[in-house]
Amino acid sequence: MSPSACVWQRLQAEVIRPGLCTHCGTCAGLSQGALVMQPTERGPLPHSVGDGPVLLPELAYAACPGKGLDYPALNRSVFGSEPDNWLIGHWRRIAIGYATDPAIRRAAASGGVITRTLLYLLESGRIDGAVVVRQGYPQPWLAEPCIATSADEIRAASQSVYAPIPVNALLDRMERFDGVLAYAGLPDQVAALRTLQAARHPAARKVRYVLGPYTGTNMYAAAIESYLRANGVHSAEEVVELRYRAGEWPGHLLIRTRDGRELRAEKFYYNYLIPFYITQSTLYSVDFTNELTDISVGDAWHPRYEAQGGGFSVVVARSAAGQELLDEMQEAGALHLEDADLPSALAMHGHMLDFKKRGSFIRIAWRAARGLPVPDYGYRPATIPLSRQLVEVVIASLFAVCGTRAARRLAELIPIQVLGPAFNTLRKTWKALSKPAKRKGLLDVQFITTPKGGQPMPNHPNKSALDQALERTRAELAHWRRREWNFAGVGAHWDATEDYDDINAETYSYFRRFVDGLRLSNLPDGAHVLDICARTGNGTLYFHQHGKVGSAVCADVSAKMGDICRQRLEEGGVEDFAWLQVFDYALPLRSCEFDAVLCFESAEHFPHPERLVAELGRVTKPGGTLILTTPNVLWEPVHALAAITGLHHSEGPHRFIGYRRLLRMVKDAGFVIEQAETTVLVPGGPQALVKAGEWMEQRTRSTLMPLLGLRRVLVCRKRG
Repeated sequence: MSPSACVWQRLQAEVIRPGLCTHCGTCAGLSQGALVMQPTERGPLPHSVGDGPVLLPELAYAACPGKGLDYPALNRSVFGSEPDNWLIGHWRRIAIGYATDPAIRRAAASGGVITRTLLYLLESGRIDGAVVVRQGYPQPWLAEPCIATSADEIRAASQSVYAPIPVNALLDRMERFDGVLAYAGLPDQVAALRTLQAARHPAARKVRYVLGPYTGTNMYAAAIESYLRANGVHSAEEVVELRYRAGEWPGHLLIRTRDGRELRAEKFYYNYLIPFYITQSTLYSVDFTNELTDISVGDAWHPRYEAQGGGFSVVVARSAAGQELLDEMQEAGALHLEDADLPSALAMHGHMLDFKKRGSFIRIAWRAARGLPVPDYGYRPATIPLSRQLVEVVIASLFAVCGTRAARRLAELIPIQVLGPAFNTLRKTWKALSKPAKRKGLLDVQFITTPKGGQPMPNHPNKSALDQALERTRAELAHWRRREWNFAGVGAHWDATEDYDDINAETYSYFRRFVDGLRLSNLPDGAHVLDICARTGNGTLYFHQHGKVGSAVCADVSAKMGDICRQRLEEGGVEDFAWLQVFDYALPLRSCEFDAVLCFESAEHFPHPERLVAELGRVTKPGGTLILTTPNVLWEPVHALAAITGLHHSEGPHRFIGYRRLLRMVKDAGFVIEQAETTVLVPGGPQALVKAGEWMEQRTRSTLMPLLGLRRVLVCRKRG
C-alpha cells in the first residue's frame, strides 16, 4: 500500500494532539525523512519537515503504541499463545541475579544483566550491533538512541535514562545496517518493534534478540530542568555530567556543573519529581514487565537483596532463545543467577503491577467516559473492586494538582533536603495505607480479551434482554455525560453499529431527510457534491438517481461505513466518486470546490458543530448550496429511549443542536438561508399512522410543526 497523508492526519487527531504519544519515534522512523522527533514540553513529538504533505505507510498507524496495540495478537505472534498470567506475561525462567563483572554491575541501574547480555552476544558473534540509549549525547544533559557496534559503546549505554527517548526513530538506520542486531527498549518501543516484525518490516527483521527493563513511570525532561532551577542552576547548558542512578545500588541522581558543583539526590528523594512531571503515556501504559521481550529485567525489590547491596535484578526469560541465552551465560560464569518462583517475583513489584494492570485500565475507562481517545490493548480486567477505584481517585487528584504550573513552581522553592525526605515519608505512608486496597485480589485478577474497539457491545447475543437493556442504558448515559469527544470516538461507534441499514430501512423518517432535502432545494443537474458523514451512501445515491450528482466526494469518520458506501455507490451506478475518511475539522479539500454540500443528520455528532459548518462554508463555491438536516432538540429523549429499548441504533457521542444556534452557525459560515422547514411528525409505524402524520404535517406546517417536528431542514446559499 502506497504512503498516504491520511495516516499522518489520523495520528495527529487520535494520538499526538490528545496527548497519547509514547515518544517511541516509530512514525518518524517509517517516514523516510518526512518527520523528525522534536523536543517539546510534552516530550519528543513527531514534527513535519518542510511544507509538503507528510506521506506515511499504513504500518506507521498500525504500529503506533499510543493508540494501543493488540497484546493478545502480539503474544500469539511472538510466543505462539496468549500468556497464562497477564500480570507478568509469558515466562520460561525467572531468576534473581547480576553480572559477575563488578565493573558492569557497579555501573548499571541494578545488576547489569542487560549490559552483560549485550556484551556476551557481541563477543560470541551472535550480533553485530545493539540498539541502545546512551546518556550524555548529543549534550551532557541529554540522551540519544544509537546502534552500538563495540564493547565500549555498549558499556557507555549502561544505566537507565528516566526520560522518553525515541528509539524507533532509528528504524531507517537499522534497515541500512549490515548485520544482525539486538534491541534494548521500553515496553511501548518493544511492542511497536514486535508489530513491525509481524509485518516483516526489513528494519525489524534485522533484530534477533529483544531485551528491555521493567518500566513503571517515566518523566519529561522538564523534571531535570526543574531540579536544576531548584538548586540554582539556571540552564541545562551548565551541566557537564548527568547520571540518573550513580553509585551504589539503588543509586542516586548525580549532576556535575561547569563551575565544579556536584548535585546529589538519593533515588527515593528525587522521585518527588514523578507526580509533577510524569508522562501522559505512562498513565495509560499497561505493560510493566516488558512482556514482549526475549529477556526482561527489573530491580529486585526485596529486603534480602536490598540488605546485601551491590544491585540485584529480577530476570525473566520469556522465549526459548531467551532461556537458552540465560542458561548459557550462567554456565559460562557471565551471570550469577538463582531461580525464583512466580509469586515471589510478583510480590517484589506488587505496587507497580497494580498501578499498571488495574490503575491504567481505570484511567483509560475514565478518559473514555469523557469522550476522549484511549489506547486499546485488546484485553482488560474482568472486574476491578470499588475500593481500588477509590484509591485511584486519590492518585488522579495528586497528579492533577501536581501537574499545574503553580504546584511545579512551589516545589522548586522548597529545598530538596526538606522536600525529598518529606516525599519519601509520604510515599511510605501512602503505600502502607493503600496496600490493602491495591493488593486485594491483585494476584487473582482475571483478564478478558476484548474485540477491536474495546468494550463488548451492548447487544451481546449471550445476555438476557434485561442485561442488554441495562447495558444500552449505561451506554446512553455515558454518551450524555460527555461534554467533549473526538472524531475517533464517533468513528468507533459507527464502526461497531451492526444494524444501521437494517433498522433505517424500516424507518419512515430516515429517507425523508433525502426526500425533503431534494424537494426544498434547487440543485443543478450533474453537480459536484460533497456528502459529509455520508454513512452508507444512501444520500448520494438518492440524489444521483434524480440526476443531481455528476461527481461526488463522500466523507465519513467511520472506515466501516466507508466500505459499505463505496460498494453501494458502485452497485448503484455512481461512476465518478471518491471516499474520504475524516480525522479532524480541517477537511483535506480545496476551498470553493463543491457546487453542493449534503450534511444529513451529521452536525450533531461533532462536539463543535460551528467549526464543521464553517469548514463546509470554506469548501462550497460562491452561489453553491448547503443542504443541512438535523434532529429537533425536543426529540433527543425519544432517540435515547429507542436506543435503550433496541428499537433503533444508538446515536453514539452527540448533542442535538438548538434551532437558533443552528441558524446562527450557518449564517456565520457565509450562507444565506433560502428554505427552512421542520418536517416529520410521525417517525414510523403502521402505514395508516404514517399517512395520518403526513396529513397533520400539511395542515400544521407553520403552527405545530416548528415546535413538534422531528427534523430541521435548511437549504442555504453561499454568499458570493
